[in-house]
Amino acid sequence: MKTSIALIAGVVLLLGGLAGGAVFVLGSPEPKEQRPTPAESALERVEKAIAARDSLREEKERLAWQPSQQDDADIRRIVEAKVAETSENIDEAFFEELFTFIPNTDSLLAYREDLLRQGAAYDVDYSAEFAAQGDGRKVQSRDPRFYINTKAGEIIHAPSPPERLLRGAAKGFLALGVYREYLLKEKVWADMRPEIMTTYFQKSVKRLQMLIEIEQQKGRNPALDRQELVRIREVIAMDRYLRMGEARAVATERYSQTTYSAASATSRIGQWRKTLKEQLLELGRLYVDAAVAETRYFGKRQEHADRSFKALAMVHRMNPSGDALSLMIKANRIQRDYLWRMAKSHWKRAKKADNVGDLALAGEEYLLAKRRYLQALSRIEGSKQKSLYKELRVLQGDIRSWYHEKNAEEEDDPAVPTES
Repeated sequence: MKTSIALIAGVVLLLGGLAGGAVFVLGSPEPKEQRPTPAESALERVEKAIAARDSLREEKERLAWQPSQQDDADIRRIVEAKVAETSENIDEAFFEELFTFIPNTDSLLAYREDLLRQGAAYDVDYSAEFAAQGDGRKVQSRDPRFYINTKAGEIIHAPSPPERLLRGAAKGFLALGVYREYLLKEKVWADMRPEIMTTYFQKSVKRLQMLIEIEQQKGRNPALDRQELVRIREVIAMDRYLRMGEARAVATERYSQTTYSAASATSRIGQWRKTLKEQLLELGRLYVDAAVAETRYFGKRQEHADRSFKALAMVHRMNPSGDALSLMIKANRIQRDYLWRMAKSHWKRAKKADNVGDLALAGEEYLLAKRRYLQALSRIEGSKQKSLYKELRVLQGDIRSWYHEKNAEEEDDPAVPTES
């Protein structure tokens, strides 16, 4: 009996275990799936559309960024290569080619003489005015710095000085200060204190920059004031260049036979060299601005760009400069666009001459067109080269047609001897 009960109990336990295992394997019954509401479905579609749009925009930006990055690398490489082709020597020939108003020592001396004449004339006028307004007890200052720093400085550094004072009194007081220094040093220009001329230059530049800004604010063309600013910067650069040469000659003679240190002379020369570099950089900037502003005369625009590149290339040669490189990229763009424009112009004239049968003129114009295309290609970044190469291939086809036509004409000409 006990054996039967034990057997029955074992069967029950076995069946219970199998049932539990089945429940564990099959799991509990899943709840009925709930469908999203119409509002939830609409929101999901909007989110997917936004994600797709953002992904497309990011892809476009990535694809656009890659050529742009490559163009930046190309243009920097091109400009660096052009800089390497330029001379690194600052000499009289450099200034003759670059400067417009002060290209040599004679023009600098002429500027100084004119400045002294202006100062002497203003001295007469101001002295008469001072005497008329005074009561006889006040004495007119003999210190040149009073006229440059105080009288001119009060106008130039005022919050909003009137244009008439900037053009009249400020300019007059600056010249008067230089003239008084000249008299103080018994009319020997070489004995004049360098700090007097340095302050004169700084305030002259500031005055002209203010006048240019006033002209622009009034919607007028500041070309004359910009020319005068170019002139004064050329004066500063030439003055520093000559001082460097004189100082080197004196230092060589003085210190070559002694054991004294030439550190002080070297320091002065280094400071003048730094000022020269600064003026060349600012001249390059002025020429780039002039090139951008010139929209009518493309030859003049190219001239400004060429001068700018030459000045900035020298700056970069003296000491690699990020500012100079950025400005040279702008100048290079103007130069290559001009060459491209000229190439098309020569091509057009060549076609016209070819159509009327003037094959000699057509040949000259085709040659110039091809030369300008090649020059433009040497200055253009990768993304734009494809367009130029496409135009150049068409030009080559026109040149081949012209060549065959020219040879055919010569063969038909009885005056042209042929081999028998």
